[in-house]
Amino acid sequence: MQKGRSLDDGGGSGTGSDVVGGVKKRVLLVRHAESEENVQVRAAQDVFSSLSGFRLPKASDFGKMMKLLRLQHDADLSENGRAMVVDARKDLEDKKWLSGPLKPDLVLHSPLKRAVQTYEGMIQPLIQKETPVICSDLLVEKQVSEYAYAQSAFRKRIQRFEQYLDTRPEETILIVGHSQFFRSMLGEASSVRKFKNCDLWEFQRNGEGKRREWIEIKNIFTSALASSQGCWREDSGDGHNNTLLIETTGEAKSSLPSAKSDSGGPKPHNPAT
Repeated sequence: MQKGRSLDDGGGSGTGSDVVGGVKKRVLLVRHAESEENVQVRAAQDVFSSLSGFRLPKASDFGKMMKLLRLQHDADLSENGRAMVVDARKDLEDKKWLSGPLKPDLVLHSPLKRAVQTYEGMIQPLIQKETPVICSDLLVEKQVSEYAYAQSAFRKRIQRFEQYLDTRPEETILIVGHSQFFRSMLGEASSVRKFKNCDLWEFQRNGEGKRREWIEIKNIFTSALASSQGCWREDSGDGHNNTLLIETTGEAKSSLPSAKSDSGGPKPHNPAT
């Protein structure tokens, strides 16, 4: 069952029936593989579970949990996350998804290390060398400041990204990013409550001018190595399992490239930065 969310000047939501015809883009969304931060979050969950059961937590879990107190933590992929990348790349390569029916004309990714490393290990080896790749600060996960006192700033950043997406001439665009960003961008158009690590989903963006909508198409890949710890599932009634995972976010470092290049769009990918 396809779900839609339309956008207008006020950023409101509606149903897929609000937009008829117009430009159609295929948008492939990839959540980064498991990061060290994800591991620390699960350790924190285990600590709190132990304390609530009047048990002493493991020293290793407590140490991992304490790392979450560091702000501006741009986490690398975990050992399991690196294995997930290899697993996903093999599956996509065997089924020829990115060289066949889902061949991307453009790749966009977040500058946070967990997204860059996922792109470099999972996507880069499978796309053509001439495929343009752009790193955008607009794609960073929801920041601490945007939780605390700048919710509107987060929504405006998403709208800026959507506007940029709409100006691109490419018909198939692959994006490597973060679950909370994707969920906030898609709204009710998505049956996914939380994207799993290394998830690959296909969406469609329709419409023209100020009226746009997101349409969910299908799940392409879900890693068997993705953890289900600390999550709950809810059947949406349309054949999808909605998943909720607890995850904190990493602040983008001040040294990251600007969200806009001289041409007004995100900067090209440069793994050296």
